[in-house]
Amino acid sequence: MVALFTPASGAFLALTGAHELFRSDDAGAGWRQVNLPPLGHGDVPDERVVSVDPTDHQIVYASGADGLYQSSDDAATWRLILPYSQDVGWKVQSVAVSPADHHLLFAHLADRNSLPENFTLRSRDAGQSWQTLRHTSTDGRALAYGNLTLHPTDPRQVFLAVGDDLYQSTDQGQTFAVIHGGAGVGYHQRLLGGRGALPGRWYTAVSHTDVRDGGGSTVYRSDDDGATWSAVLAFRDGVVANSETVGGAGTLVSGIAYDPLVPDHLWVALTTIAADPDDPRVRNVTGRIAESHDGGASWADPDQAIGPANDLALGVDGRNLYASTPTGVWRLNLNSASTPGALNAPAD
Repeated sequence: MVALFTPASGAFLALTGAHELFRSDDAGAGWRQVNLPPLGHGDVPDERVVSVDPTDHQIVYASGADGLYQSSDDAATWRLILPYSQDVGWKVQSVAVSPADHHLLFAHLADRNSLPENFTLRSRDAGQSWQTLRHTSTDGRALAYGNLTLHPTDPRQVFLAVGDDLYQSTDQGQTFAVIHGGAGVGYHQRLLGGRGALPGRWYTAVSHTDVRDGGGSTVYRSDDDGATWSAVLAFRDGVVANSETVGGAGTLVSGIAYDPLVPDHLWVALTTIAADPDDPRVRNVTGRIAESHDGGASWADPDQAIGPANDLALGVDGRNLYASTPTGVWRLNLNSASTPGALNAPAD
């Protein structure tokens, strides 16, 4: 499993390592496969991009043979909304749907050969029309392709991770200003917050992609809507984002989730990579979940051995924490989290 979707409308969806989409309507007890548009000749299945509308599970976006497709009828039918072309690219890299306005979409595309040319497109009418954006900073510098996060309640705000910097836009991606970063900070892989009891609370998980900066990962917290940040969990131990080990064991933050109603309550998935003592060419990978009830000031281990997780998600009702792993999706009932065996068997 590689990604989890928990739209506000209630369904729970999981994207597998083979990029097949499955849906559950009973908190993971039962699953059914979701029909996706066909891939083109030569397309690699595990490079398919899928995104579920965060407010309505019946609306799904997926890359296919001829471009980006949309279904608005629970995947019964699909229509092409962004055809591939020389002007927009030939490979969908990511799709982001605004939780604040689900007519607002962003799509990243690259050319056929994955050369440096990338395209960012924005639609304000659910994919009926598109505008090509050239991201710039407030001082006029051009910004390259990066990881986009859309604000959960303000459709004007867009966050873009490029290099060691996290940028914020207040004009839907036209211009950006740095709100966190600098040399050695690392790549902001995950960003969440901006809603619930403390709308100024944000968390970001950063991977240190250069071993010269120590490798590892750091979780930062902001209490003032991104104006200032403080580290609440850090591993600087020689593992970089592409999972290469340099000298001994190391730990990466591979998933993060929090409860917007109780914003001090958060969880992180930790993946530890270590060279095999009998054969340094072999890497042993293990994982665990760390939990904090005080905004990261202290951490505990819920004692749930599920292996390495690559995504975490809190259920829409706040009762369950879900983790995607290479073996499937696991569920932790938060009302009985201290009980051994609280994790259910992984889904097929």
